[in-house]
Amino acid sequence: MNKSEKTLSYEFKSLIKRLRIKQKKFFRDLYQSLYLIIYTKNNLKYKNKVDLVQNEFKNIYYDVGPEHGILHGLEYDGASTHCNQCLFTIARLLNAKNVLEIGSYHYRTANQLGRAIDKNIGKNESGDVITIDIIKGGYDNIIKDEHIWNHRVKPYFWYAYKTDDTKNLSNLELDNSNMENKDIVKENIKILNNILEKNKINFFDLIFLDGDHTYEGLKNDIEIVKNFSTRETLIVVDNIWDERMLDVKQVFDELTYKKWNFKEFNDKHYHKNQVQDTGIFIFNT
Repeated sequence: MNKSEKTLSYEFKSLIKRLRIKQKKFFRDLYQSLYLIIYTKNNLKYKNKVDLVQNEFKNIYYDVGPEHGILHGLEYDGASTHCNQCLFTIARLLNAKNVLEIGSYHYRTANQLGRAIDKNIGKNESGDVITIDIIKGGYDNIIKDEHIWNHRVKPYFWYAYKTDDTKNLSNLELDNSNMENKDIVKENIKILNNILEKNKINFFDLIFLDGDHTYEGLKNDIEIVKNFSTRETLIVVDNIWDERMLDVKQVFDELTYKKWNFKEFNDKHYHKNQVQDTGIFIFNT
């Protein structure tokens, strides 16, 4: 097989793969829509959003295949990540309308969250995905072919904390050189307040924390988002099962709020390679 034949063979296989994924997404959307029609009223029995997800995620989740990452796991080593599908499913289950994402990284999850909102309320109704980062395009400062394709995704920037996660980063969108972390927290709250006022958002239905992965950084993010949450707001923390990010697990384990770490789901589905590297909680206020 010559070079041109190899190229054609690769392109054909890639096309078949994309078509299969598209087909799976079609059936996922159909299945989840039917589930919500049948069970939405029944799901009102749950006292809070954590109980809802803990009990119903397994029933509404429809896997469309592995994503781009491999988990260096504390318990589920080698499993493919399913972050986009997890967030999409949770947003559908909650009937989310306004979502906050901290840590944009090429806007992959933001686009999926926007698509979930479209499914929830229709493309013409108001609802936003506010995605915040410290560098354009995310942590590695490379956008490549990834871009914002969903009309609900609105990118913003705030100040980076001074932690081990950010000490070697350049090209920060906002200059934090003369600030301490306690001052950065205050300024970021002001930034987020202005964003909500601009977009006429009162609070978020869903918040995804995937920004600074140090102990102090994640604690700061939690302190900030508490100002924009209610008892009805579900917070999702990424990377709680990753052995490279033990600070994240420590912060999540120390939370005294109502929470769940997907362990029961992961234990059951590890052999199917459907592990979720996330945890969820709500503020008890």
